[in-house]
Amino acid sequence: MPAPRFEEADSDEEDSAQKALKAARAAFAQSKDIGEKYGTAILAALILIGLLYFWLVVLPKPLTVTVVVTEADSNAPISGAQVEAEYLASPYIFTSVKTNRAVPGSDGRYVFSGVPSNTEGISLRVKKTAEYENYDGLTNTATSAKTVLVKMFKKTPLRIESNVILGSIGPSCTKTFNVLIANNDTENDVEVALNATGLPYFVSEKKTISAGETTNVSFTIITNYPDSDKNPSNITGSVRIEGTRKTVAATIALTRKPELGLDSNEIANKVGETKLVEITNKGKGRITGVRLAMDDASRKIVELTGLNENEVFDLEPGQSKNVYATSVASGIGIISITADCAVPLELPVKITVPN
Repeated sequence: MPAPRFEEADSDEEDSAQKALKAARAAFAQSKDIGEKYGTAILAALILIGLLYFWLVVLPKPLTVTVVVTEADSNAPISGAQVEAEYLASPYIFTSVKTNRAVPGSDGRYVFSGVPSNTEGISLRVKKTAEYENYDGLTNTATSAKTVLVKMFKKTPLRIESNVILGSIGPSCTKTFNVLIANNDTENDVEVALNATGLPYFVSEKKTISAGETTNVSFTIITNYPDSDKNPSNITGSVRIEGTRKTVAATIALTRKPELGLDSNEIANKVGETKLVEITNKGKGRITGVRLAMDDASRKIVELTGLNENEVFDLEPGQSKNVYATSVASGIGIISITADCAVPLELPVKITVPN
């Protein structure tokens, strides 16, 4: 049996493989030479790139935070305050938790410089002990430059004596309410005004309370509600002594439109006669502040019983109040009936001498 035969590879294929192997060996040798020659420089460049990335991306950059300190309500700048802060940040290097004091500027501005950019918040304290209550607060520093507004409340000898402000008001009405305030300073008079939240179209009077005095300070509110059973039942808010934290809650009942009614169109009596006049709440809501007023002429010709002039009373829906008018002299006059949020009424008076 003849021996097996093995064919030899083509010489061209052999040449190509050898060439590729030689080229690979040459490239390796060249890269080795480059590495030996430039390795230190390449390593230095990589380290430099890493440091640059750390400086630009990782390392916190200092910020400037400006605190603007003003009075509550008046917005007047406050100078001479002590403004301190602690920076609340993640524990990156070059950051620390310590008390920092701001550098005072103009117009109530206080500046913290060098605040790390990774600061997540600032615990802020502002003091001006003689005149204002201390401020303690926490603020974010989310932007690269930050301005923080701080409102400070005045210390005051004033005290609100009212526990709560109660009352009622009708729709489309302007009405006045009172807050009882005491001045505990026995030597100095104090000017006072009021601010409010939640009360519509609030307007306060300005009043000076004498040393040691307790008095009412008034304010008005206006309702623009139409008369509807869909209106809220109450208006709630709070009233505060301007510039201070002294606050009292207010709950004002919103009633339906009040309507006064009289059972007589006039008092037409003879001297010596008495006429009964009935004042009635004809509306759907409670009427407050009902009062009767007489002109000079009617005071001379009529005497009232059961109700005094300017005596204030309230009427629930459907409720009435009686007054007796006794004629004492002849003449003509006018009696007026008014109430909060209600259309006023006039009652002509005509007294004659009996035949």
